[in-house]
Amino acid sequence: MCSSDLNLESGRVIKRLSRSGDAGVALALCALVAMAVTAVWTATRRTLIALGATTAITAGSLFGFWLLARWLFTSHGLWIGVATPGLGAVASVFAIILVTSAAERRNRRFVQEALGRYTSAALVKELMEHPEHLSLEWGERRGMSVYFSDIAGFTSFSESMEPEALVALLNDYLTHMTDLVLEHGGVVDKYIGDAVMAFWGAPIPNDDHAAAAVRCAIAMRDRCAELRPGWRARYGVDVFARAGLSSGDAVVGNMGSKHKYNYTVMGDMVNLASRLEGANKPYGTALMISEACHDRVKDLVVTRELDFLAVKGKERPVRVYEVFGEVGKVDAAVTTLTTAFAAALAQYRDRDFAGARAAFEAILVNTPDDGPSKTYVERCRLLADDPPEPGWDGAWHLKEK
Repeated sequence: MCSSDLNLESGRVIKRLSRSGDAGVALALCALVAMAVTAVWTATRRTLIALGATTAITAGSLFGFWLLARWLFTSHGLWIGVATPGLGAVASVFAIILVTSAAERRNRRFVQEALGRYTSAALVKELMEHPEHLSLEWGERRGMSVYFSDIAGFTSFSESMEPEALVALLNDYLTHMTDLVLEHGGVVDKYIGDAVMAFWGAPIPNDDHAAAAVRCAIAMRDRCAELRPGWRARYGVDVFARAGLSSGDAVVGNMGSKHKYNYTVMGDMVNLASRLEGANKPYGTALMISEACHDRVKDLVVTRELDFLAVKGKERPVRVYEVFGEVGKVDAAVTTLTTAFAAALAQYRDRDFAGARAAFEAILVNTPDDGPSKTYVERCRLLADDPPEPGWDGAWHLKEK
């Protein structure tokens, strides 16, 4: 005997829910599952947790709905569709995940682009991937290279410019310099008026930080020279930037107060880089690097040793070098100049101040604008009149920044 005959004998009739009823049930199930899944994705930022909760909610809802449909069928003879509402619920979950993921990606992209205008894009990415680093406890010791630059005579010519023109000039200058820092994998730490501080080696480690920093510094000097005629025509001023570079161990991380902090770098070599920027002035140079930086890039760039120098605030002198350009990209006159300068510097350190003065003056015959030679001509004259102590090591102590 078939089930329909048993139903007829018992007087029990199975009722099929109407199509509109099935649609209403499907809509209600989809809406409930959708609201639960949306709440989960809104409440947590961790993708694995959200996916696990979504799976549990979807499976639990479908199983619960199946149990309800079975109970209605066996107890009340009401037959409601299960497959269509179930498939609709699953489809709605997938749709929510796709929409939520797209919205999250869009928001992350907006935040990265927005914050990247205030700080390093690499730093923003690091913080978004590791939000636990957003604290004053995040700091580490690393080998790095640090760059400082300043526009020569900025204070004097800014006084003669209209504020709007000064801002336009600075924005143009800083935009070009920043673009080059980013192209060479560096991080702009801060702007201090016309000054730029940048570093290489963090937050992304880079074993070639010194090479990247020096190449960038050369590119910045050359870009400034290319743009100088246009700035002169537009604003009536000549823009010359002096820069200092140093390499070594430093502490990099969040520093400041609990209310506001900055991702920056600190250490003795950072202070040295800042002093080297200012040390260019008495030598008439544009790009000076420390001995530690020079040791890392000496096979990549053409340099000349300028001095055994103790900058202001430092008692221990270090050898400092002027950078001309990358190997293979400087003309023969630079090689001639560096050779003659090295010979004259050797005479100076041998305390032959008269001979050194004559050698530096000979350099000025062929290169009349060579600032370091002019500096040594005057220094040799002073030391010839007042010789240093017998134990003199050739060090020179700067009295100003």
